[in-house]
Amino acid sequence: MLALEAERERLRLAEENQHLTQRLERDRPAVEFHDEVAVAESEFLLRVAAKTLFNGERNAEARLVHWLLDHRWLTRTGRAREATAYAVQRGYMRQRIDVVRGRAYSVAVLTAQGLVLLRHLYRSGELFTARIDAGQLLPAARDEAPEG
Repeated sequence: MLALEAERERLRLAEENQHLTQRLERDRPAVEFHDEVAVAESEFLLRVAAKTLFNGERNAEARLVHWLLDHRWLTRTGRAREATAYAVQRGYMRQRIDVVRGRAYSVAVLTAQGLVLLRHLYRSGELFTARIDAGQLLPAARDEAPEG
């Protein structure tokens, strides 16, 4: 009896090990992407981030900006875009100064952490679905978002 129970346990553990190995292989690309981006500590222009997320899809930047505005990571004043306090405090976005032809511009950029989160949402099919409610994704967004 003991030998039979030991063999059953060995088979169960072997099956569980195979399942875990398959999960690791399936999740490897996401982990590698996260590690590469997270250690970069870079800032990504929205145009570049959209190309990265959506593999150069048409209207990718417009879709991303619309999502960022809807979820209160970004505000727009005229043509200028600014990262919200919510997104900055959580490390998803930053405001940086770029100088072009002697003029300084304030530019909203995604951080590595923000890009990793957006990629996760995109790959899980949750980025552009109506299922995501701003309160669910950004619990304090209503309190911290600017009026208007």
